[in-house]
Amino acid sequence: MAKLMTEIIKAAVGGLVVAGAVTVGSISASNMVKKAGTVEQTSSSEVVSSSEEAPVEKYSPITDEMRQAAQDCDYDFDPASIVIKQEEKYEFRAPAEDAEDPGYYNEDLASLSYTSTREGHYLVYVFEGEYSEGYQGQYNTYLTGMYLWDDGLFAGKSNSTNFKGYWYNSSLTAPEDDPETEDVDESLDCVVMVSNTEHFEIIITETPLGGADFYERQAYVYMHPGWGDGRSVVVSGYKYYPNVAAFIDTNGYDKMNVGEKFVINSTWFFDRVIQNLSYTPIIPNNEITWTLPDGMIDEKKKLQAPGEYEITAKWKEYEATAVLTVE
Repeated sequence: MAKLMTEIIKAAVGGLVVAGAVTVGSISASNMVKKAGTVEQTSSSEVVSSSEEAPVEKYSPITDEMRQAAQDCDYDFDPASIVIKQEEKYEFRAPAEDAEDPGYYNEDLASLSYTSTREGHYLVYVFEGEYSEGYQGQYNTYLTGMYLWDDGLFAGKSNSTNFKGYWYNSSLTAPEDDPETEDVDESLDCVVMVSNTEHFEIIITETPLGGADFYERQAYVYMHPGWGDGRSVVVSGYKYYPNVAAFIDTNGYDKMNVGEKFVINSTWFFDRVIQNLSYTPIIPNNEITWTLPDGMIDEKKKLQAPGEYEITAKWKEYEATAVLTVE
């Protein structure tokens, strides 16, 4: 049984409080985590016939066209090649010229903003998440994201609050007899982010979900929506590769009955595929344009008549179609 250790650290960032959980062991996947196709084998404790002994490969949405698009993608940066070392002291303002201990200061930090492009730099990790709730007839969605760059800087945004700072790789399993030694476990299972408010640290461990999951790490960002108590947003992170394709995931709802309610952006998913052929639903889903055939649903979102309906989804330059059969 995996040993579970959790340490919660919090600090205020304007109207935002960010918290990171250090966890060793299994963490359950959030709803937005989508698993890529894997090979499922029968447990050795089960009795099977000879015809059932061979592994059964599960359906994968990855097509030959998607594989070719990944091969044709002109992007050769490997985010796994970046390992950022911890500095003894981070500074968020340029130190005085005569400072006895100038610490570590990156001049690019002052101009850094929450953007997915920086000239001369590559993204290493991207974190994203969303929180939705309804109150007194109003339904709101709040988004959180963080970009971690190859020079050890990061920038994030939660709701309308921006924050930024430094990040580095670390390990929970450094030798206890000499914690200062560089001879630490090579797994480097932590990403540590130091924010620009009181050197607050966000510590994020690997999320051992197994298989070919899209997201590798999870953390919590606490934000204040402007009313009521604060909210906790789960942000999940992955090593960045460019998008190469997209497809519609019908989520098991490719056949439905007349009279059933069909709300497209909460029933079906539009998944993006990145260069390493991992895939996950697009966040935020309000960036997706869905096109439904005329007469398919009424004003109450209920299916009106039997038939086969071709539905189209578009996100950025990517477009895909899927068929809904109504009986």
